[in-house]
Amino acid sequence: MFVDRAGEQPFDELYRELTGDQRTFADHVVDGKRLVATTILRAEVHRLARLVPDVPLAIDALTELLVAMPVYRSYLPIGAEYLREAIDCAKRCRPDLADVITALEQRLADPADELASRFQQVSGAVMAKGVEDTAYYRYSRFVALNEVGGDPARFGLGPDGFHEAAQRRLAEWPAGMTTLMTHDTKRGEDVRARLAVLAELPAEWATLARQLHRLVPDAQSGPRLSAVANSRRRRPDLTRAVPRVRGEGDARGVGRNQLGRSRLLRSSPPYTPPSTLSTTTRRSTTPSRGSSA
Repeated sequence: MFVDRAGEQPFDELYRELTGDQRTFADHVVDGKRLVATTILRAEVHRLARLVPDVPLAIDALTELLVAMPVYRSYLPIGAEYLREAIDCAKRCRPDLADVITALEQRLADPADELASRFQQVSGAVMAKGVEDTAYYRYSRFVALNEVGGDPARFGLGPDGFHEAAQRRLAEWPAGMTTLMTHDTKRGEDVRARLAVLAELPAEWATLARQLHRLVPDAQSGPRLSAVANSRRRRPDLTRAVPRVRGEGDARGVGRNQLGRSRLLRSSPPYTPPSTLSTTTRRSTTPSRGSSA
C-alpha cells in the first residue's frame, strides 16, 4: 500500500544495470536455501537421513524438499498442502530422485513420526537462514520490501489486493496480531516508510544511485555482484539515515539539489551529534543502580 507500483520497472532496470544480476528473487531464494541446507545446516539434514537408513539418497531428497518448502514450516496436519507442494516441486526439479521422495512421503506426512517433526523444525531454520539472512542481502532491487513476511518480488499492493488480504486474515486468523515491527524486523516502520517514498522518485533515485555507484571501487577479491549488491543495499539506508539539515533557500530541510526532493527526509527528527551532549546529560538518561525506573 505504501509502495508506488509504477516504480517497479525503473527500479528493476536500475538494479539490473548496476549489479548485472539477471536472476529473479525466486532464483536467489533457491540458491540461498540450498547453500544453507548443504553447509551450516548440513548436520541437521544428516540427522534427518539417519531416521530413514533404509532409503538410499535420502540426504539428497531431503535437501530438495527443504529447498522446495514454500513456507517456513507446517504444523501437521495444518499446512499439509505446503508439504504436498514441496513434494511435487522437488520431483519436478529432480526427477532422478522422484522414487526416493515417494519413499519418504508417508513418514513426512505423519505428525506422529519423528521424521515429520524434525523435518518441520529444520525447514523453518533453512527458510530463515536461506531467505532472511541470505537472499534478502543478495537481491537488493528495493530493500524496503526485504522484510520477514514480505515478498521482495512483489512491488507494492493495490487497494483491492489489500482488502482481499485483510478479509482473508479476518476469516482465518481473527485474533492474530497486526504489527509493523518485531524482533526480526530489519528496519523500523519509520525507516521503511521513508524508503517507500523512493518508489515515487525513480528518476531522482537513479541519478543519486549512479553517482554513488561510481564511488564504489571494483572488488579486488570475491564476487563483484556481492560487493555491488551490498553497497546498493546500504545506499537507501544511508539516504534515510542522513540527519535533517536546513539548506540555504530551502527552509523545509534537505536542499532539493542534495536528494532530489526534500520530502525524503522532511519527517526526520532534528539530529544531535553525541559529541555535543554533555557528560551530565548522557549520564542523566541512565537510571543509577538501585534507583526505580
